[in-house]
Amino acid sequence: MFDSQSLKKFNTELLQDLEKETLNFGLLYIPEGSKKVSVIATYRPLNGEGRYLGLNDRLEEEIFTLTDDSYQYGISTNITAEKIVSAISRLTFRDNDGLNGFIRENCGSYRFHVSQKGKLLAMARFFTLNLTYFYCLRIKLSNGETLPEEFIGEFAYDSKKNVCILIGNPSDKLLSYLSGRRFKIDGDIACQTEEQGMDIYEVYSRGNIITLYNTDLFYSGALLRPLKIVQEEPYISNYNVTTLNIYFEKSSYGTVCALDNNKAMFHWLITSEDRQTIEEFFREEDEVIRELAADSDKGELERINAYLQRSSNVHQIAISTNICTSDNILLAPLRSTHSIDGAKGKGEKDCIYPGVNGNAEVLVRGVGFYEKSSYEDLPCISVDGGRIDFSGELTRETYSELKIKVDPMLWDMYGISMNGTIPSGEISADVPVKRRMHFNVLAVQQVSHSFSEICDARNSATENYESDMLWGIKAVRYRNIFDLMRIGLKNFLDFMRRNGDILTAILSLMVFFTGLGDITFRTAEGISNVVTALIAVLLIISSVTSIVTKVLRYRADKKFIIRRYLFLYDKQNKKSSEIMRRLSREYKLTPATYILLKLYFIEQESGEK
Repeated sequence: MFDSQSLKKFNTELLQDLEKETLNFGLLYIPEGSKKVSVIATYRPLNGEGRYLGLNDRLEEEIFTLTDDSYQYGISTNITAEKIVSAISRLTFRDNDGLNGFIRENCGSYRFHVSQKGKLLAMARFFTLNLTYFYCLRIKLSNGETLPEEFIGEFAYDSKKNVCILIGNPSDKLLSYLSGRRFKIDGDIACQTEEQGMDIYEVYSRGNIITLYNTDLFYSGALLRPLKIVQEEPYISNYNVTTLNIYFEKSSYGTVCALDNNKAMFHWLITSEDRQTIEEFFREEDEVIRELAADSDKGELERINAYLQRSSNVHQIAISTNICTSDNILLAPLRSTHSIDGAKGKGEKDCIYPGVNGNAEVLVRGVGFYEKSSYEDLPCISVDGGRIDFSGELTRETYSELKIKVDPMLWDMYGISMNGTIPSGEISADVPVKRRMHFNVLAVQQVSHSFSEICDARNSATENYESDMLWGIKAVRYRNIFDLMRIGLKNFLDFMRRNGDILTAILSLMVFFTGLGDITFRTAEGISNVVTALIAVLLIISSVTSIVTKVLRYRADKKFIIRRYLFLYDKQNKKSSEIMRRLSREYKLTPATYILLKLYFIEQESGEK
């Protein structure tokens, strides 16, 4: 699909079109001239060093030898949602002793590379407190009262329900302010009462009233943290396949969330000394990101690996794919407004996502969500031995989001993309900043389901909440105006062929109907003709209804096809760029979405698929 020059041109245009977006950096790597790409992974924790930085029970940094496959970078998945909620219900994190006691009890769950000496304890506090922000307690004070401004940062106020939302673990000061009040539980809200009731401490001890905050789902699963991406030499028996091998170690979604939003840096339990350490951690990461942007003259894979070698971020791997239906419509889901990147303010653009998109996860023990959720939430990647690739995760995620079964053998891999945010100028230490770098394994599959069938199936999919609506894009390739007319005639004849039996039945019944004799109740023959005519009319109505239903369904589908494009075969790499610029103006496109859509349009132009 690409040579080095055309790939460089693609990435240059990508950066130009993303310039004003929040995620303003994108980079695509596809092996040059390859007809078939395989993307696999190799588990190699700590870059094979075999030693890691951990904490002992005195909260001192110590270098340990790796003896099993338990290493996870950052905060481990062993720090489960249940542990955090239990700690909040016991009001563990209201003072430094409580926070340090929690870390001491779970000291084996915080790990870094040896090169990161001096940072682990401060970051362990930061990681832990960051997880508390995913939970809250809702209270309703008398007369819809809100809390004083001095507690801003610890609560949010829902003016529609007159409810105060206490975020994370409350401080001693806030608990003291509420200590003289009494509450009764009403559903998931603690309502102040003048009668007998519980104090705020007892309310918290009822752990089941602590709920998720600002999200419908949160768990800390095990993710792949890429360390290096290698383009392997062709295997001696198969020179037609180019293999990209991602060397990785395990991390956790809890680590990703913390490093993607450093809100916990401003928590009241973070000391000035710890904050300096955390700021230094992020300052070093910002330097690495700026160098990534500056190295534009280097090759794509060289730039990616230079970043991975120096970065302390998690930059997890996602799988993103184009899904083309049996009636040649490309799926383009409208991202849910409840999701982080789908939320929009007044006048902001709708966000379009790839047909299927999700984190690639590693199966590890101790993640209750994997065992207790639906089967399609169970990761397909294991480090217990054998080949590691992404076909299983692609297939699993497709079923989770669309509830359609696809053939894992039919995924065509494009390559790998990298995207994120390159900061402009110095970053203020007083404002939370998103720094996450995404790596996406890109693929495509044409499925055996029609657009209508997928729209119906998606309604009952486990993860249908990730998109508000399923849109589609239709592209038609033609050589000239006569070829376009031929395509239109072919589509009409295809419709006639698909519904030929119904049309034939209608015509036959009409001919039969008009050929009937007298329709009357005066003779036996006339009565027979009446009955026959009624049956014929009912059959004609049934057949016409079937045709009308299909036409109406087709028209309904058309409403969700946001764009139709015509491509001349001989205008490669011109029209696709124009289309992407128009789409970028009308819709919010993440870099992965942008890349996959443009790859689709390039294929339509060139007639490759």
